[in-house]
Amino acid sequence: MGRNLKYQYYNAINDPRNLRLGESKHSAKAQGLGSSNRIFSYADRKNLLNFSASFSSWMREVHPNVRMIKDINHSHMQSFLNYKAQTCSNKTLKTYTSYMYKLVRVCNVTYGLHTQATLHVPHGKDFVGRYGVMMDYSDIESLLNSNIPRNAYVAIRLSYGFGCRISELGKLHKDDIAINDDNVSIHIIDSKGRRSRVAVSWDNSPAFRGFLLDLKNGPGHRVFEIKHESINQAVRRAMGSCGLSGKYSKTSIHSIRKAYAQRLFDSYRQSHTMDDSVSYVSRMLGHGAHRDDIAHAYIQNIY
Repeated sequence: MGRNLKYQYYNAINDPRNLRLGESKHSAKAQGLGSSNRIFSYADRKNLLNFSASFSSWMREVHPNVRMIKDINHSHMQSFLNYKAQTCSNKTLKTYTSYMYKLVRVCNVTYGLHTQATLHVPHGKDFVGRYGVMMDYSDIESLLNSNIPRNAYVAIRLSYGFGCRISELGKLHKDDIAINDDNVSIHIIDSKGRRSRVAVSWDNSPAFRGFLLDLKNGPGHRVFEIKHESINQAVRRAMGSCGLSGKYSKTSIHSIRKAYAQRLFDSYRQSHTMDDSVSYVSRMLGHGAHRDDIAHAYIQNIY
């Protein structure tokens, strides 16, 4: 194939079967020739060369043992896009994803490969979702380590641990909490859309298990003796006292739910495929198993 990844990509991009400078994309489509692997302009060629060089450099640094394009897989591609998400805008990441698909197609033609990839455009540095940004883990820990009222502390810890909505916290009974041998979970009943679910936590640490045990052994039947509107107010006041209201101005609990979604995805992804992990997070958030669009709105870093 070639001496290194950069050179291999260079050869594929300049392969006459792919590089069709001066031809019309529309004419090619009209003749049924297809254009998914074809490069029609000098600008597109330059952009692909620059992108492939950047990807090759990253591969050399992060995966030095991968020296042939045929050994590059979906996970390498997605990880590179996630890496670029730290510094790039959403628009740029969409462009980079299209470049990655184009590289797959030109290399398949040049080297007779059958590489396939299903890539997700990660959230860029300027991403603001429907429910605001994900709360930083450090900000959540700062809240939990501050002297905030008990209702706010319990609400934040349960939402971070199980992805609970405010309305779900207000209905939660102590008997809904399950401390199992291999995990901890809560039974959420009659939630949004009148759906119920068993939400599993990413956190199975002794500290979190002890916190849940204290809740179960406390007085009364309900976790909160106040309505969910008052719980939300308590959380907002706690965030204000810690100087975080401006940073997460849209909604506090949904920012924490996003942190739960990312934590759960990272944990589940260690032993499952990306698609299965996204679907699992969607179910745990209280949405359908195939509502990937919802999960993508919550999970900041998909790989």
